[in-house]
Amino acid sequence: MIHISEHYDKNEMYENDEGNHMLRGGKYNPVTGKVELVTDHSGKYMVKENALSFTDITTLNPYVQEAILFMSSKGIVGGVGNNKFNPNGNITRAEFTKLIIKMLYLTDDNAVSCFTDVKNKSAWYYPFVASAQNCSFINGYPDNTFRPNNIITKQEIIKICAMILQSKGYQFPAEEEINGSLAKYVDLKDTIRYRNEIKALEEELRQEAERLAEEEKNKAEEEATSSEGLEEEGIPAGEDTPSEEQGNESSQEEVDPYDAIQPPAENIWAENHIAMLTREGIILSRSDNKILANKGMKRAEAVVMLYRIFQRIS
Repeated sequence: MIHISEHYDKNEMYENDEGNHMLRGGKYNPVTGKVELVTDHSGKYMVKENALSFTDITTLNPYVQEAILFMSSKGIVGGVGNNKFNPNGNITRAEFTKLIIKMLYLTDDNAVSCFTDVKNKSAWYYPFVASAQNCSFINGYPDNTFRPNNIITKQEIIKICAMILQSKGYQFPAEEEINGSLAKYVDLKDTIRYRNEIKALEEELRQEAERLAEEEKNKAEEEATSSEGLEEEGIPAGEDTPSEEQGNESSQEEVDPYDAIQPPAENIWAENHIAMLTREGIILSRSDNKILANKGMKRAEAVVMLYRIFQRIS
């Protein structure tokens, strides 16, 4: 732990052997009045003013402005040129991956991408996507693509942030707690309905399986007792033959009981991740109480979520 008596918007810099300076971040501790940095790198460190300003964020909520300026001072997020931040712009998968890798200081210059659509080493995002393959919380698609230029959805961002918290020791909510968190969002009512119906069906199938198992057990015991009685009288026990009823049952087409449950209109696959970040107060609330899980996330909102994650794990 290195203690440097400076305000939070100063940043420790790691000086490498070549004399270049690499931004290493740090977090202000109001108790000690110092910026603290935890690092496994030995070397010379210096403090450098790195406060930035953007002309297009002045009308935003003061808390959102603070988050943007803080994360930019740490070198995690930058503007788009001409002192602009573009807070309402969408963010791509490659752009968000860069933020994550820089926030966690996980850049690996020797990393090699295995994604079929990330092969150009001169692409600005190549080192960040390649480095992300060493992480368990950023993944590609089943067809081995990463789709770097796709707009990243809020649900994808939530999953990544939840996995980061899990890697730092945070636990996912218990199954019975998830619906309570999802209920905070009015556009997840159909998802909750679907989860409840699936849970009820699974319980019904479990009870039916137990009933059938008990019937089979009783039938086996009865047959064993009957066979013993026949053998005592010297009568050979007969072989079972399929009944007409059994034959009819085997010829009937099996119906999947899950087909009777109407899936939710919106595909929500990160329920437990949403529940965790809701519990931890990471997700930025909306006035309409919606989460809009499959919509793109604005740059400002994404930075606020990362700001909250940074505060938890630093």
